[in-house]
Amino acid sequence: MIGRQGYLKLILNQEDPALFGRTLVYYDYFNQARSEQISQVQTALEKIERLSAGIRIETEKLRQIQTKQHAEKRALEKTYHTRARVLVRLGREIRNKGQRLAQMRANEKRLENLLQAIDKAMPDIFAESDNQKPFAAYRGKLIWPVQGKVERLFGKRRKAGKLKWNGDMIMAAKGRAVHAISHGRVAYADWLRGYGLLLIIDHGDGYMSLYGHNQSLYMETGDWVNANEVIGEVGSSGGQQASGLYFEIRYKGRPTNPSRWCKRARHG
Repeated sequence: MIGRQGYLKLILNQEDPALFGRTLVYYDYFNQARSEQISQVQTALEKIERLSAGIRIETEKLRQIQTKQHAEKRALEKTYHTRARVLVRLGREIRNKGQRLAQMRANEKRLENLLQAIDKAMPDIFAESDNQKPFAAYRGKLIWPVQGKVERLFGKRRKAGKLKWNGDMIMAAKGRAVHAISHGRVAYADWLRGYGLLLIIDHGDGYMSLYGHNQSLYMETGDWVNANEVIGEVGSSGGQQASGLYFEIRYKGRPTNPSRWCKRARHG
């Protein structure tokens, strides 16, 4: 579209009326075409603006998706690393558990071999004695060997493997007196791997009592002991984390439930 001054100048400069008329027609065509172009450009600009707005919206959506994907990736990586650490730890625990199981089996085997050796080496010490009742007569009448909390573990499955407990633990303070449950003769008083300082009393007729994890032993192999006599002190020897006495009763080498023999708590 031409300006107002240009239009007046066009009128004033025209001398030929016919030429003037044609010129006006040309200018109308020109202005109309220019207006259409401007309208098209404006329409195109509006369309571009709408497209730009759509692109910005889609770009924001893509950015959010990308952020979410990065977060999920980090979470997956964290889960993966956590799982890898757990698998490593489980593998280590399995190996350690296998080693502990093998160690416990070896400890039990050493004890079995020791008891067999004692049984062969020591005669039936009460075969001809009339001064004492046989050990079997005290079933259900004995006093626990130490004052403390009795954990009745006999027959229960141990933490490692299919091994079961052959005796009970009596949790007690370190240094507390350990007593013989009945009369007999000390068949063993020394260190045994897995049991620490261990004392074994032969009560005759195939019966023996075992006292493990002591802090100290007051008796030596071959000594005679009376019922309730102090034979040692509670400790944590043999790798125990807490102090306590491991206690077994065996008949002909086989473990029996101590709770069936000891029914009375020890005081003092």
